[in-house]
Amino acid sequence: MRYDIAPTKTALFDYKEQLSFSQEGRNLLEEKREVLVMQLLSILQTYKQKRHLLEEKWSNFYQEFLLLKTLSGEESVAEMTCVDVAHPLSTVEMTEKTLMGVVLPSLKPLLKNQVSVKNFLSTNVFYDDLYLQFQELFALLLEVAQLESAVWRLASEIRRTQRKVNALDNIFIPEFKEIVKFIADTLEERDRETLFQMKKVKKSQGGGP
Repeated sequence: MRYDIAPTKTALFDYKEQLSFSQEGRNLLEEKREVLVMQLLSILQTYKQKRHLLEEKWSNFYQEFLLLKTLSGEESVAEMTCVDVAHPLSTVEMTEKTLMGVVLPSLKPLLKNQVSVKNFLSTNVFYDDLYLQFQELFALLLEVAQLESAVWRLASEIRRTQRKVNALDNIFIPEFKEIVKFIADTLEERDRETLFQMKKVKKSQGGGP
């Protein structure tokens, strides 16, 4: 294949530099992908464990909530759980950390020590126990959400990194190699022609073979 490129020594040097840069970049991207995959597998394992634990705790919480409704009645439970909207049960603090260029969220619950109810005397020991379970459940829910977000973001970055590696492997590096070969072969052919012409001129002038 011939390229619309001036086959000069300067061009040969430039394309060799681009080839070397592409190969180094490809290796760095491959290292990044491997690190991200290791992190993803580690987080994914923790996520599955926490998700399973969350499902178990949520099931237990729901069953005890139904028991509370049975023992106290729906109206009483509605009154117990009627909180003051001006004082929410909990808030969330969100920070971020970066891993290999991937921004991962970190969620931390800022739970209150006690629930704000409109009628404190309407609550009972079963409700108080459920509220403590709710605090644990809410913290676990945030942890699972944080891990799930990390899984999706890492997986997305791994796909992007792999696409870049594939592009370098299948397009840019082979093309730069072909261009370098084309320029090198053209310069070598020119040198041979120049040498042949010099020998021809020398021979015509009686300078020997």
